[in-house]
Amino acid sequence: MFGADRCMFESNYPLEKMGTNYTALWNTFKRTAYHASDHERGDLFGGTANRAYRLGCEPAWQFAPVSGVIDVKKWL
Repeated sequence: MFGADRCMFESNYPLEKMGTNYTALWNTFKRTAYHASDHERGDLFGGTANRAYRLGCEPAWQFAPVSGVIDVKKWL
C-alpha cells in the first residue's frame, strides 16, 4: 500500500526487553527489509523518520546492513 518513503521501523525498546532482546529486534528489522533496495532500506531505517519529523540531520548510517549478525554496541 505504501512505499518505503512513507514507512519506518520503530520500537518501544527498552520496554520490549520483556519479550525480546535488542539483537533479535534488529535482526527482525533486517530480515523484514532483506529484499528492499539500498535506498528503501535507507528510508526504513532512518530516512523517512528524518523527513517526517523534520530532524534535519543525516542518519547515523546510510543504509542498514543486511547480511551477518549485528554488533549491537556499534549501533548504540
